[in-house]
Amino acid sequence: MGEDNAAEFERCALCVARVEGALFGHVPASAALGLFAVVCVALIAYEAIHHREERAAIRARRAALSAADIARVESERR
Repeated sequence: MGEDNAAEFERCALCVARVEGALFGHVPASAALGLFAVVCVALIAYEAIHHREERAAIRARRAALSAADIARVESERR
């Protein structure tokens, strides 16, 4: 479950970097780095807000969490 989120974030970050490169190809490196940092912070904030309930459920029942519980949370998310 955690690896999927990390892979999803990595794919998204690479996609954003490509789009930023295409749109802002002639921007100084420090400005491009700043833009990339802003986008990364926005993605992290989105994930933190969007998946708040799932993280709370996992933390509350970490010791007793089963595969069925994970499947239920995943199905509710979709």
